[in-house]
Amino acid sequence: MKYLFLVLVALLFACVNIPYQDDVSFTGSAVANSPEVYVKVNGKECRDLDLQYGQCILNTKSNMNLTVATLPMMYPAELTFDCSRVVQPYPEIITVKMGEPHTFTLLAVDLAKARLFSCSLKIVPLDRPEPIASIARVIVNVVDSTYTRLPMPAIDAKGNLITGQYAKYIYYADAKGWHQETEKTYIKSKSITLAFVESYAGRWAIWRR
Repeated sequence: MKYLFLVLVALLFACVNIPYQDDVSFTGSAVANSPEVYVKVNGKECRDLDLQYGQCILNTKSNMNLTVATLPMMYPAELTFDCSRVVQPYPEIITVKMGEPHTFTLLAVDLAKARLFSCSLKIVPLDRPEPIASIARVIVNVVDSTYTRLPMPAIDAKGNLITGQYAKYIYYADAKGWHQETEKTYIKSKSITLAFVESYAGRWAIWRR
């Protein structure tokens, strides 16, 4: 047992003291078309369905600005922010100093021209001789500023589901399986785990326990 303990300590010490090396033999993320740069879009972390950072899709109201913010990096860099021409006629290219974050902004007056657009952010470090770059990518769906979402279903004090006055079609799962109901504003079941509500106008609300 003592010998095994010494071996584990030695292995741990070896792992902690792995020497650094440049990964120059690997393909860079931008060349591989792999969005990996951490950014915040309208103050929220940009992640995809696999919870990987660097790529996201979101809704924004047509009367709101859109912001894409970078981290303060430990090197000077050239940033290229390039969006669909309907919202941005020309890419925005700037150079930031070491430790200097930056926020790109698209104005609501420009977003109102689009229904769907995309933006990419390319970061080119200026502290390395090789042509290295990393990217982030954002897809934005522009929602009419006058649109009102369907109210979210809720659980009452007894644990039953309140679907709301506009619940035309209801699909829900509980301990007995999946069920479908029509025009019911209240579902009496204390074991509901997931519910989809659709209104007559085609508005949707989804509730998950």
